[in-house]
Amino acid sequence: MAKAKLSSLDGLSDELKKEYKQNDSGEWLLIVDPVDGWALEDVQGLRNTAQSRKGERDAAKREVSAWKEAMGDLTPDQAKAAVAKGSKGSGDPKPDEKWQQRLDDQKAEMTAKHQKEMETETGLRKRRETQLQRELVDNTAIRLLPDGTRIKMVLPEIRDHVRAVLDERTGDFVTKVFDSPTAETPRMTNESGKTHDMETPEYLKALENSDDWSPAFPGTNATGGGAGGSGGAGRGGAGKINPDLPAKERLAQAFAQKGAAGE
Repeated sequence: MAKAKLSSLDGLSDELKKEYKQNDSGEWLLIVDPVDGWALEDVQGLRNTAQSRKGERDAAKREVSAWKEAMGDLTPDQAKAAVAKGSKGSGDPKPDEKWQQRLDDQKAEMTAKHQKEMETETGLRKRRETQLQRELVDNTAIRLLPDGTRIKMVLPEIRDHVRAVLDERTGDFVTKVFDSPTAETPRMTNESGKTHDMETPEYLKALENSDDWSPAFPGTNATGGGAGGSGGAGRGGAGKINPDLPAKERLAQAFAQKGAAGE
């Protein structure tokens, strides 16, 4: 039996080979004359088209099914009217509004979560900054104060006036002196003819020489606060400051001893 298409004519008789014609693809097609509309044709293209049409039809059916589910029992005309009014006729939001509401809820949830994470991070950063302030200020003070200084007595006062700030030129934290814990501008130096910021050693020296805080520094209980140390003999019998007392009480005790010496 003759086949409609062959890849090769090998094995065919010369008479049968005359019944085939080679196409552009190199295949051999049987030559058949059409009769009453019947002819030999390549139907692969038709099959592909039919398959594509079937896929489009199935997709359309799915869309119609989804639309019916969204619109309920509404007729096409009622559905059009409901969409035009922005509802399904019962006060419920239309499908697009449902999706928008869902997106808005997700956005609000993500925003709240992000806000909480930011607050947590801000709290951690503030605690780190406080720790950095305390360590840098305390270490600087301890390093610069004279040996024998009553550190625990003067540290609270130093912390109120010395603050760690970022040096924009070097990118490092340095200590600056301020008039109060809330002051924004550093204190100016007391050096004559100078206009730069007060350095921490200058502040600590002023603290040591002040009447209020000098008892916390070494030598004041033994020799007195005057230049000549004239109160030393009168204070020889005075008791030592109790180191177990709170800082304010130790300072008050130091003032009392200073007053008893007649200074």
